Amino acid sequence: MDEQDDLSNLSYKTAWRTDDDVVRRDALELWQSMNVLPPGTEEDRLNSLCVVAYNGDELAAVSTVYIQYYASVRANVAWFRCLVNHGYRQHGVATELAFRCKVVIEEWSKANPFEKVMGFGTIVESPLLTNM
Repeated sequence: MDEQDDLSNLSYKTAWRTDDDVVRRDALELWQSMNVLPPGTEEDRLNSLCVVAYNGDELAAVSTVYIQYYASVRANVAWFRCLVNHGYRQHGVATELAFRCKVVIEEWSKANPFEKVMGFGTIVESPLLTNM
């Protein structure tokens, strides 16, 4: 069995507002290797890291959250985004990241009520998920 097939080895790490240099380096390398980061967005994405998943020393998945006012609901929303490395897709990793990020943001929001975060949202961009 390939090491990537055994997802029981995945470990999740909270990166929200931690400035962890290793996680930041690994996230940037993953985004660049998959050519998914629009030019000029690197620092914003790194500053919005939320939860990451590792398989040993390999970064398997990364999530970010940015907070933005959403006029449709008249509230600040924590917007979730994630990227799962190809070998780890279709195994529930993105769902686990979303769940963990929601918990992290809820706890952070309670400790920072002045941010007035009132929702947690995402926009699905994966063609694998949009036809469900």
